[in-house]
Amino acid sequence: MALTEEVTYNKTIKADGHIEIQEVTTILKDGVYHSHSNHRRVIAPDADVSMEDAETKAIAEIVHTKARKDAYSAKLDINK
Repeated sequence: MALTEEVTYNKTIKADGHIEIQEVTTILKDGVYHSHSNHRRVIAPDADVSMEDAETKAIAEIVHTKARKDAYSAKLDINK
């Protein structure tokens, strides 16, 4: 019985600049689906993305503009 693990990522960009990342880990037993698990996280416009993978960094570089960062910062200030 051979167990293998496959990890895939789904990324969604929200209108306010948040990047949602869903990590899906699928376990296969002898090549046949056995189970899976999900892990989700969100990257805010002001987040440090230096430790992210190259694809996420590229998305953040495009999406996290100064205008979006400023709008996010203003929203946080209002909610204080």
